[in-house]
Order: sequence, then structure tokens, then C-alpha cells
Amino acid sequence: IVSASSPSVAPLCGNRSPPLGPPPAAVAPPPERMDLAALGGGDEDRSGRALDTYAKVGLHPHMDPCARPDLDLRWAAQLQIEASTFLVDRLYSSTYVFADEGDGDDVADAMRYGRAAHLALAQELVENPDPPQGDGAAPAPAPSGPVEAALEPLESQTNEAALAHGRAAALCAQHLALGASTLESENWQDLFVEGRGAFEAARRDGDGLQRARAAAGLAELWYCEASAMSLRLRTGAQVEAVRQLARRSIAKTKEALREIRALGLGETRVAATMLKDLGKVHGFTASIFGGDDAAEGRARLAEALAIQTRLDKAHARETANILRLLRAPGEAGRNAEVVQAAMGGDDASDDEDAPDY
Repeated sequence: IVSASSPSVAPLCGNRSPPLGPPPAAVAPPPERMDLAALGGGDEDRSGRALDTYAKVGLHPHMDPCARPDLDLRWAAQLQIEASTFLVDRLYSSTYVFADEGDGDDVADAMRYGRAAHLALAQELVENPDPPQGDGAAPAPAPSGPVEAALEPLESQTNEAALAHGRAAALCAQHLALGASTLESENWQDLFVEGRGAFEAARRDGDGLQRARAAAGLAELWYCEASAMSLRLRTGAQVEAVRQLARRSIAKTKEALREIRALGLGETRVAATMLKDLGKVHGFTASIFGGDDAAEGRARLAEALAIQTRLDKAHARETANILRLLRAPGEAGRNAEVVQAAMGGDDASDDEDAPDY
């Protein structure tokens, strides 16, 4: 949920209004965290677009996206979108949640950037909406400096910010619930609510592809919420809540896949990612409740891998991610003793296994 009055979501940069404090210095984070040139994320195409955006505004790819506080607000927001998405993609490509400082910092930064971009652009859309342009893309205001480029229309850019915000919120909430984020001032349950609001905005206002991606994002958020809750099973009601979240995630992913296929994008990386996530949630469900979900999870992961290998440009990290999940998509009943204890009202020890991405 984006609120222009909330001080915790104030824009990080952009020249429409003065920053709340001194602009961040152009200090390079560790290369393994933000080196877009090294293609450290799971999506090389996204990394290439991010590199292009950075180059257009005269930033080295190691620099913080707010290292140019003189930029036009929309260009500043675009850098935040690229940085947030890049960091989230990098985290997802590693398959598992790790409680190390680098991942904790990355998910915290992704959250700050995605939230700030969405807030700034949503407010800009209210104050200065794009004039009607028919089917053409409206040129974006040029940033200060010798840059000649155009951004996508403001409404579409705002929807992209909402998607970045929602993805970062879901992942940050999961990390916080598992004690694996450095953003300790946030409440993980509130972040899940915030993420849902961002996805619902993109689902409502986006184009066909953005709406399908928002549906998949909601599904992934529900999985993250279920995985966080699964480490806190104490009662039968909690067990049932995890089951329902997992089932909602599966149903919403299938809905997103139908929409993607209707758009003619059933053989793309977007579809492969949705199938990977669907297989992962089936595996997660099997690990707690048993049943047929393990076999269904393997089938969907195999389908994702088949599409992935047919792509003209293979994404090695994504392929490795799917293969890792295929090797262990969810051993049926792995946490059965936790569920049984919860259903009986007994205390159960926390499951120390790291949830999958």
C-alpha cells in the first residue's frame, strides 16, 4: 500500500522535492552485490537493460542508484526499479534463503528502492498524468545532463514500480520472518500486506502482461507467507492457514499461466519462471502434507526446464535453479511430525530447513 504521507516510504532521490537528508554518496557497494556488468542476477536480459539505463544517466554500474540526486524524478525512479529488480532476481537465482549479511543487505536495499520508486511514481501519476498519446509512448522528461532517451509512459512505469515493490516486499517479509534481513525496523506481517497492495495496484492498472505478472507475484507472495508461517506451526488453525495459502498460491499461478499463454507467451522465460514457482509450491506442500503434490511439483519443474532449454538465450542461473529444485522438490511428509504436533496442540520445534525461492 503506497501512501504519500508515510515518512517511511519517502522517495530516495529525484529532483521534484528536496531529499530528506544528504544525498547518498557515490560509493560502490561490494562488486558481488551490485555489479550489473557481471550479470550477477538470474536474468541477463534484465541486467542488460539495467546497464543501459545506468549508462544513459552517466552512472557506473557499481554506483548506488541515488548517486545522481540531480536527476529528473522519473529517471531516478527508473534506476531504483532496475536496482530493486536486479537484486531480487539475484536472490531468487540462488534457490534458498541464506541468513548471511550480503543477502540480508540486498533484500533490504531491494525493498527500499522498490518502495521509493512506487511511491514517487504513484504520486507523480496523480499530480502530472501523461497526456493522451494514442498508441505511442510518451517521451519522459530528460534528466539534467546530455542524455537523449525516452522512458515508457508514466502509467506503465508506475505499474513496473508496483511490481518491483511487491516482489521486494514479499521477499523481504520472508527474510525478516526467517531472521535473514538487516531491515529490522520493519514488521514482516505488515510487509506482506504492503506487497499485496502493490501487486493489486499493478493487477488493476497494468496491461495484459503486467496483470499476469502481478497475478504471479501475488502467488509468490502467498508462498513466501506460507513458508514463513510453516516455521511457526503450533496449532491446527496455523497448519490450515499454511495449507490455504499454498493452495491459493497454486491457483493464482495457474491463473497467471493461462493469461500468459493467452498472450502468446507460453514459451518464454516468464512462463518458465511461473512453472518453476508452481513446481516449487507443490514441492513445499508435499514437504508438509504429503499426497500427490511431490509428483505434480516434479512435472511442473520438468516443464519449466524444457521451456528454459528451448529458449534462444539460455539463462544458466535459472536453469541451475530449476535443476536444484528438481533434485529435491519436496520430500513427501518431510515435516509430518511438525504438523502432527501442531494438530495435537503440542509444542513443535522450528524447522531449520531453509525455504526455497
